[in-house]
Amino acid sequence: MEGGFSLVELSIAIVIITILSSSMLRAYTIQRKANQILETQKQLEEIRETLIGHAIVTGRLPCPASPTIPESDPRAGMEDRNDMNTPCNRNYGVIPWATLGITGHDVWGRRFTYFVSSKFSGPTPSTGLNSFNLSTGSGADNAGTGNVKPGISSGSNIASDLPAIIVSHGPNGLGGFLSGGQQIPGAKGDELENANNTQTFIFHAQDETFDDQVIWVIGSVLKSRLVLSGRLP
Repeated sequence: MEGGFSLVELSIAIVIITILSSSMLRAYTIQRKANQILETQKQLEEIRETLIGHAIVTGRLPCPASPTIPESDPRAGMEDRNDMNTPCNRNYGVIPWATLGITGHDVWGRRFTYFVSSKFSGPTPSTGLNSFNLSTGSGADNAGTGNVKPGISSGSNIASDLPAIIVSHGPNGLGGFLSGGQQIPGAKGDELENANNTQTFIFHAQDETFDDQVIWVIGSVLKSRLVLSGRLP
């Protein structure tokens, strides 16, 4: 066929274009996921800094918000306590984004899970600046604080005696809460441990069965920041 392409040549060209398109799409998908993970990590770090800032201003960490209240409800994202003179109604829930003035969900649209120890979130006493002191949550006083392990079956901790822990349930979202207040079912193993309202959380490299991102507030860092601000002696 003069001045044109044969059917064989056209078929080869189509195969090459299909392969190149598939490779480009796969590369784009991988890069997009990597960018989403980086953005979520940035969000988690900003949340941790906001929690510490809240403690500097108020002398305590905020209570979690109820995870099941839909965003159409004016109570959504508000810390769950009756008033400033009473303890939190819950230690587990989601970040109280409305109270803190921040975004309450990750790049996949799921709310950030939030645990806080009652030792660090109680009402500020009228006789003091803070709901906790330099010895709170450490040594013999560590009951009720959180810990992070490298796996559900591990006997060791990555971090312990933690005042607060924050979780993004990752791309698959299993165990996380949607904006309507529904929890996404299907979490298993290590991901279930990050969604079952216990003081133990899991953090390790992402793989086919685990894509959560976890960050935490270290007690000594929180206290040192309050010392620098004059909140703690």
